[in-house]
Amino acid sequence: MQDNASYRIKNTLSYKLGLALINFNKKINNNSILGGGIEYLKLIKELYILKRTHQKQKILYKQITQIFPELTYTPLKDCKDYKEALKLKLHLCYFLGEALIKTHKNWYKGSYLFLFKEFKQAKYNYTSIKEFLDTLSLYTTSLNPNIYENILNHIDFFTNKNYQENLHKLISLHKDYESLMNAILNNLDFVIKHFETIKEWLSSNEFKTRYKDENHPYPSLLDPNKLKDINEELNYHSIDANLAWELNLPLPDNYEFVWLQKDSCASIATITFFNFLVKKFDTLVWLNENEHYYSLMKLKTASIAQGHYRLLYLLPYNINLIFVVRDPISIIKHALNHIENDKVYYGIKEIDLLTNINSSLFHKPYYRYTKNPYKIEISDIETIILNHGDYYFNTHKRLEILKNKIKNIECLEFSELNTQNAFNTFTRLAHKYNFTPPRDPLIFQGRANRNQGDLLVLPVNLYIDKNCKIIITTHQLHSNKQGFIEMSKEIFENRNLMFDNLILLIKEHDYISLKNNQVLFKKCKNYLNDYMDALEKHEIDIKNNLINEKQILEYFKDKKDLRIKLKKLLDDDLAYVKENHPEYIEKWKYYKEFEKMCEELDGGS
Repeated sequence: MQDNASYRIKNTLSYKLGLALINFNKKINNNSILGGGIEYLKLIKELYILKRTHQKQKILYKQITQIFPELTYTPLKDCKDYKEALKLKLHLCYFLGEALIKTHKNWYKGSYLFLFKEFKQAKYNYTSIKEFLDTLSLYTTSLNPNIYENILNHIDFFTNKNYQENLHKLISLHKDYESLMNAILNNLDFVIKHFETIKEWLSSNEFKTRYKDENHPYPSLLDPNKLKDINEELNYHSIDANLAWELNLPLPDNYEFVWLQKDSCASIATITFFNFLVKKFDTLVWLNENEHYYSLMKLKTASIAQGHYRLLYLLPYNINLIFVVRDPISIIKHALNHIENDKVYYGIKEIDLLTNINSSLFHKPYYRYTKNPYKIEISDIETIILNHGDYYFNTHKRLEILKNKIKNIECLEFSELNTQNAFNTFTRLAHKYNFTPPRDPLIFQGRANRNQGDLLVLPVNLYIDKNCKIIITTHQLHSNKQGFIEMSKEIFENRNLMFDNLILLIKEHDYISLKNNQVLFKKCKNYLNDYMDALEKHEIDIKNNLINEKQILEYFKDKKDLRIKLKKLLDDDLAYVKENHPEYIEKWKYYKEFEKMCEELDGGS
């Protein structure tokens, strides 16, 4: 029983004394014959025995645990039922027992003269809190587990008639707004501390219009306008970001633009290029949603990940929104071929001229959605559509959440970020959204995305000696080449590399030393060409295992239910594109084939 908080609270002297008092009262009320001094003397004797027995048990427990410390009770707060068990401390038994113990401690001051007054106050406290909890149970499906602890920490508040009435009024005013009720209960400690400020805001017309009328799922407990004022006691600077998240405080309106990330739509390329050009660009898009919120409090741009709906609700008004769209069949292809980076990437590899070049130098792909993580099967499409379709195809749903917050939309088509167009696209965006235009076209050439295994092994450090190394990398992985010599043309000469963005970097002084030692230079050259042979073979093996759009469309021909499921998803997902950018649809040949297939095979239904 030592891990049972309920049992231990019931075994406290306060609870046992209170229970004896209640049982005595029931006995008196249920039997009119009983009464008089004898029954009260029996009660006093019972209370005395309870107290004496309890003291003996405490002494015995202390003696036992001195000999057998392993029998010491688990701290009450560590018990699994601790938070739920605290409601026992709000029972009338506990209040009455506490009142009796308090009175007895001060008996020599004549405190027993006021015992019935103490009992009356105990009953009032119990009744007040019970009424509050009963009221809450009418308006919310489940009470927050911290509710009892919060009440116990603020007994004076809950038993103050003025505050109690105002709290009841506030709850009654918003009784049908469950999201707000949950926010209040989840932050009861803060609400009590700043009750007047919160009451004023929650009673305002602006709160009603902005949150309640919209049935906003994350209503702010503080006035967003006042949060921007540093002269206010409660503002964006004075409130801890963890608390701000719990209070549903909207993000500050200081974003130059918001990038709405969408998986398999050039996400890595977009974040790579923005990070090169935009000061303090938000690269933390794949953090946990609450952790990302903390960072967004201080940034000038915001990147919102695919499944982070709460952050969408917390974004400010008048935002410039940027997002990328793509042929949905190609999205499925990319998702199907997507590897789990954290399963295969182990940081920078370090090799030297004596390292044996074999398959152990290269990572074996580990695929995200496949039954066999090391090989893709075409049937794995079903996992993506049936289990993750609502995740990949939710553009319209996300835009609906933001519809009243958008000042300007920049909807980019996937091809605008390819190696031929990315430089010009980001030059245009830079002038429109006031960030640094690109100067080096090289960083926009070659694939930035490595989620299908492309060059995932890079960067690699090839040590020529203890202090000299050649870095095998790409323009995207190593954009800052200051102090380096790029020597890939000298090493590979006229060789037609599989990846035109691959480069070899060496420090300037190391380059001079290497060139002065032609024997060593030739050895490096031969080794690097052999390494490249093995790397390209590895990359070809990966590419030969990938699924393409034609294979996906072929698979759909015999899968009517799957076609219907996907078409329903796409009809919703592409609502914005069809209305505002029909020219994109015209470019998507695989999607058009899918639409035509659905019409032909399903009879146009």
